[in-house]
Amino acid sequence: MRRATGRALVAVFVLAIGGAAGCGAGGGTATTLPAAGQTSAGQGNLVLYVAQADGDRIDAYRLGNDGLLPAEPFSTLAVTNPRRLTVSGNMLYASLGTSVISLALASDGSLPATTSASTAPSLASSPMEVLVRNGVLYAAVSGRSRIETYTLDSDGHVGEDTLSISNPGFRNYRTLTTYGDYLYAAARAAFTIDTYLIQGDGSLPETFETQLPMPIVTMPEDITANAGVIYAIDQNNERINSYTIDDDGLLPSLADSVTDPEERYGDLLVDNGRIYASAYSAGRIDTYLLASDGSLPSGKPAASTHADTASFPAALTISGAVLYVAQAGLDRVDAYLLDTAGNPTSFPSSSTYSVAGSFPTDIELYPLP
Repeated sequence: MRRATGRALVAVFVLAIGGAAGCGAGGGTATTLPAAGQTSAGQGNLVLYVAQADGDRIDAYRLGNDGLLPAEPFSTLAVTNPRRLTVSGNMLYASLGTSVISLALASDGSLPATTSASTAPSLASSPMEVLVRNGVLYAAVSGRSRIETYTLDSDGHVGEDTLSISNPGFRNYRTLTTYGDYLYAAARAAFTIDTYLIQGDGSLPETFETQLPMPIVTMPEDITANAGVIYAIDQNNERINSYTIDDDGLLPSLADSVTDPEERYGDLLVDNGRIYASAYSAGRIDTYLLASDGSLPSGKPAASTHADTASFPAALTISGAVLYVAQAGLDRVDAYLLDTAGNPTSFPSSSTYSVAGSFPTDIELYPLP
């Protein structure tokens, strides 16, 4: 039986959020989002890594010193079904369909010829987001509905032995974030965000902190922490929620602020007082301006990029005045220049060449040492 790859996962996602036209549904006829040109500047000091889920590879692109994209990758590594990426130090970590791998990056940011190290593979694991904190790797293992932690070796490599396993039951963790000494896990199946107290050795307890009532957020697709606030995608209500973190690390049961219903977003990015959110099925990026206390605004987004329902923007990252978007449906990465207010251009400012059948699901930036 063929594994669930990027395009198979997208079909499940679209069915889950509905295919009819209307608010949050991403229906209608796809418009055209033409690719933009490539950088003509000299090489900069940033490398962009792209998880090509259906292409079974990770690509590395050396950005120009203007922040724009080159046409083609300068380094590629064949792996099976890469989904999520994160960089820590000179290591790139990637969640595959059955394991998490670590890759030692060369001085120019190029990828190794083979996988450097891996967690123990399991067909049932289906790891999604991974993050690294103080020499420990945390993995949201969606297939087993748990969080696995691994102590990294002196070089930063992951190994097969787990440091701890948090297995509280039917949670379907897919996204994680940390703030202070706490790790937060979005429990899509339980419609909440679980809080874990990180132990002195970096391990997690077997289950989350007791809290009644629990925070309410329906189908939290992505969460991120910023300045003492957790922002969460509330897919069923087609909005973004914010939760102020208490002194004990717990979250309020009800959101402190919410956006108006707009879209069932897929990825969130907080930068310089703004939230950028990928409207996955609508095929655009929305921008919201945060209040001085971090609360979310009401009303329409402050700005939106041109929508293309065939583009499926899967992941966002930012550097300076450039926003990068993994356009899964278009098999490429786009870069959008930001104006002085932090709003992206309507159309891409730069694009990689399309890699046919690749379906990029995540991107990560690495500043060269």
